[in-house]
Amino acid sequence: MAVALVQMVLKSIQDDLLSVVTNDPNFAEPKHMASGQSSDILSAIHPNEFYSGHTRWGSFRADIDSKLGAVPYRLGRGSDIEAAVESLSRDLTAAYEENCPLRKVQGKGKATFWTKDLEDRKRAVHKLLSRVKHRRGSPLWEEYKKALQEYKKEIRRASRESWRHFCQSINDIPATARIHRVLCKDTKARLGSLHDPSGGNTTSEEDTLRLLMDTHFPGSTVARSITECMQLRRPSREDWRTAREIVTFERTVWAVDSFAPYKSPGLDGVFPAMLQQGRISVVPYLLNVFRACVATGFTPRSWRQAKVVFIPKPGRDRYTGPKDFRPITLSSFVLKTLERIVDRYLRDGPGKVCHSYLRDGPLECHSCKSVCIPSWKID
Repeated sequence: MAVALVQMVLKSIQDDLLSVVTNDPNFAEPKHMASGQSSDILSAIHPNEFYSGHTRWGSFRADIDSKLGAVPYRLGRGSDIEAAVESLSRDLTAAYEENCPLRKVQGKGKATFWTKDLEDRKRAVHKLLSRVKHRRGSPLWEEYKKALQEYKKEIRRASRESWRHFCQSINDIPATARIHRVLCKDTKARLGSLHDPSGGNTTSEEDTLRLLMDTHFPGSTVARSITECMQLRRPSREDWRTAREIVTFERTVWAVDSFAPYKSPGLDGVFPAMLQQGRISVVPYLLNVFRACVATGFTPRSWRQAKVVFIPKPGRDRYTGPKDFRPITLSSFVLKTLERIVDRYLRDGPGKVCHSYLRDGPLECHSCKSVCIPSWKID
């Protein structure tokens, strides 16, 4: 039933995309396909192709191997864990920036649907134009107009066929969702002055952010410092034994590889592809850091920081109130890796570990939407 629903959703969205091609005359123009929108869509659908083409991953792995140095053996103090985590983030981002320098994006050139037949027609039209542009009454003028009309007709046909083939080639939910977001993006949904409960409007960025925080995170307080909520306990031998049982080499490799490569990073600037490409040097390093965090119950400062971005909710007529936006949180992927390791241990470990978590916790590799799929009825 869930598979049938997924297929129905994909088919519905593909039909919507194809209807844009057949009903919107703008998609029949070659300038639309040759402009930046087609490259935006392609980079949204295939982000891996964009990043891997500009990153020297072989050199990146060599730099990581030389930068990380010796793997920390025993990290029993919070300051040692902090230093190890900061060193890892700093070395990963430095190696990536050295092997993936910023460069100006150049134009894509001709449209992807351009063929030799279209090129020949273009040359023929230009040749006729050069012969008749100073002779309006020439019999060749009608021949030129007919050739130009046929040329434009072939361009529209080729662009529609190319777009239709592109839409039909999408066969998974993430790619379909990305292109759907690109096409449905509302450029008017900008975060600015919002209506507050008192009936007025916010007058500054600080007021707007404060209103959004009070609305979406009610009752939250601002800590004087990040370290004031963190207490470090002295680990015992049993704590270290448990940490080694939870954090194993196999679970760490699995957790690192379980992420999509190019998800948005947290404040530390580390995204999953960095960990995956440098796994030979990174995994042994993470192994001891994670075990120290589990044994001591300590969470490094950089993992306790997250970037909150407020994005517009789709389908709204106006974006004037705080509830017209929703927050997304970008936290460290190194922390998320440890979370997945612990989650895997709870699921694979003894049944007495946490029955309520396994019964009521999140399903493996399922989003909130896919969790709700089995409750739907399909007639």
